[in-house]
Amino acid sequence: VLIVLGYKSTDIKIHPLLKERLDSATELYFSAPFKKILLTGGAVGSERTEASLMADYLLEKGVPKDRILLEEKARDTIENLLFTKEIMASFGFTSCTVVSSSFHLRRVRYIAKILGFPIRLYTKRGWKTILRQMILTFNEIRIYVGTYNQLEKLRKAHRKGMSR
Repeated sequence: VLIVLGYKSTDIKIHPLLKERLDSATELYFSAPFKKILLTGGAVGSERTEASLMADYLLEKGVPKDRILLEEKARDTIENLLFTKEIMASFGFTSCTVVSSSFHLRRVRYIAKILGFPIRLYTKRGWKTILRQMILTFNEIRIYVGTYNQLEKLRKAHRKGMSR
């Protein structure tokens, strides 16, 4: 399964960073044998979900509708991975490649490790993309700390539930 993580898109337009992810995913999909593309993202910045906006984009790029799965509840990266892991299990899928932006990959890897979700990561890194994402990389460090705190709460709740 090829999983594309959403990115906040406003006024029902795809954010340029999300477009980069989708273009990378489209290229990867047409060059490798993926059974499905799983698009993940709820309605964070617009009335429509990120997943449905992404689906429209991929359909325009020639990806068959029957190859696209949507996860439309996630509001952050932790939920993206939690919910896609559940969807994969429900379909019996055992391996995946997650497409995201380069600044996002370390946090995605960390979250997946904590969730026990084995993933491969993919991003397309060009100089233009790296320069555009430099500010977001610094912001990602701040978000990483928040993610760590959220996951610690989940771990503690999980341990507490297991000790009962």
